[in-house]
Amino acid sequence: MPLTFSIADGIGLAFITYALIRIGSFEFRGPDAASFVIAGIFLLKYLLL
Repeated sequence: MPLTFSIADGIGLAFITYALIRIGSFEFRGPDAASFVIAGIFLLKYLLL
């Protein structure tokens, strides 16, 4: 799925990757809780397809 022609899929994969890197590095500080929510929404979208 990373090499698709859909911009939305690429942005969604970027949000998921960003959230996984932040979780993996134990870096939860910062005001970007919305990015975790967006990553969760995209993850649900991909899991339910």
